[in-house]
Amino acid sequence: MNGTTDVTANYNITEVDGELEITARPITITAASDDKFYDGIALTNSGSNITSGTLVTGHTYTATVTGSQLYVGTSSNVASDAVIMNGETEVTLNYAITYAPGTLEVKDADIAITVIADDNEKVYDGTPLTDDGWTYTGTLATGDQLFVTVVGSITDVGTKVNEITKVKVMNGTTDVTANYNITEVDG
Repeated sequence: MNGTTDVTANYNITEVDGELEITARPITITAASDDKFYDGIALTNSGSNITSGTLVTGHTYTATVTGSQLYVGTSSNVASDAVIMNGETEVTLNYAITYAPGTLEVKDADIAITVIADDNEKVYDGTPLTDDGWTYTGTLATGDQLFVTVVGSITDVGTKVNEITKVKVMNGTTDVTANYNITEVDG
């Protein structure tokens, strides 16, 4: 235009289109961390948080979090498969999602139990008196079993210790004795 006159015909015009680009919004979703004392039940936590970046206002997310720690020690709690929604519309592809693990820790509970070997007696009859029985006080964690060996034998008049020689706490095939503070009382 020159004033109000169209002068486009006087020009050899080459048109080059520009490009508009929207890049994915970066966020980091971190799985929850958690801890507890050993109780024979697996520790899990399905929570997660956005720890880097933010969602667009009005957007919400859900993420799958998997992790489990049964025995004393630590393991990763892992976030994955996030779905981001804007109301009823999925907008996940508009985000560049990075996942970070959390930590699950089961601590040594130091559960107190007392194992008591049986007392027994009889009148002398020339045969040995033995008794491998025992009882315990305290509470075992869910799924734990107590195994005790008691050894004692006496044939002649007198007394002898009915001795606890071994105490073990098992959860299936796993030895969890270290989670217990065990007091042994011989018979």
